[in-house]
Amino acid sequence: MNLARIDLPKWSLMAPATTPPGTYVDCDYVDVAHSVDLRDFVAAFYGTPLFLAERLVLQLALRRRIPDAEVIDLAEGRTDRFAAWTVAGRLADQLWLADVTGATMSWLAVRPQRLGTRLFFGSVVRARGGRMPIAARILLPAHKLYARGLLRAAARALL
Repeated sequence: MNLARIDLPKWSLMAPATTPPGTYVDCDYVDVAHSVDLRDFVAAFYGTPLFLAERLVLQLALRRRIPDAEVIDLAEGRTDRFAAWTVAGRLADQLWLADVTGATMSWLAVRPQRLGTRLFFGSVVRARGGRMPIAARILLPAHKLYARGLLRAAARALL
């Protein structure tokens, strides 16, 4: 499974959020050899065992349970809230989520290819005063590995 890092596409709903100087932006994609819609990608992504570990941490931080039904509701467009995120934008082929402070954002998208579907995952950490917060800078190497791991896990789940 080949995973590649690219610049966030200009057509991304999240693209306007990348402008403050010092903002961190990443985007990875992986191609799968069959048709995948956004609903299935979102459900697979937030349902991976790797993300379940993050959900446990979020449940402790938020002091509330995050049931599997919330993932399905998000994937099917029945809710604009999931865990610590709010839907900032949604189209048939992409979903943009922002945390409650607007400091961090995630973006998932699907694009048909000649021989399957390209799955995208991007992240933004917004700068304040021209710099990313110190905690974000410290966690950035781990975030990069984690983001790529999540995308790989979602692609495997969709096989």
